[in-house]
Amino acid sequence: MMLTLTEGLRQPVFYAMFFATVALLTLAPMFSFFHLGEEAKMVTDLGFSTILMGASLLCVLLASSSVTEEVEGRTALTMLAKPLRREEFLLGKYLGIAATGCALVLLSAPVLMAAVRSQKYDSTTDPYFAIGVATSLTLFVALFGVMAVVKLLLDKGP
Repeated sequence: MMLTLTEGLRQPVFYAMFFATVALLTLAPMFSFFHLGEEAKMVTDLGFSTILMGASLLCVLLASSSVTEEVEGRTALTMLAKPLRREEFLLGKYLGIAATGCALVLLSAPVLMAAVRSQKYDSTTDPYFAIGVATSLTLFVALFGVMAVVKLLLDKGP
C-alpha cells in the first residue's frame, strides 16, 4: 500500500491533475454570475464536481498503469512468489490508489474553501473558514504520518 501511494504521488499525472483541479477551482467564481443570488451554491457545486472528477480520473489513470507496470517490470512476480496472496496484492494496490485520491481531495479542499469564501461578503456567515482549512491540512499531514509509522513498523519486522 505504501509503495503504491508513494509511487502514485511521484507520478507526473498526480501533479497534472492537482494543478488542473486547482485551476478549475480558482476559475469557478467566474461562472457564479449565472445564478443570481446563489453564487456561493454555484461555486460549491462546481467545486465538488471538479474535485470528484479530478480524483476519479487520477485513480483511473493510476490504476490502469500501476498493475501493468508491476507485471511488465516483473516485480509482481517477485511479490507473488513470496507468501502473499493475489487478493492481498490487489487490495494493497487498491488502498494505495485510494489514498492517492484522498491526498488530491485533501490538497484541493482549502482551494475550494477559499473560492466559496470569496463569494460571501459577510464575515459572520462563515466563521469556521480558518478552522476548515486547518482541519483539512491537519488530516493530510496525519494521513501521511500514520502511513509512515505503519511503514516503519512493517519494515522493522519480527
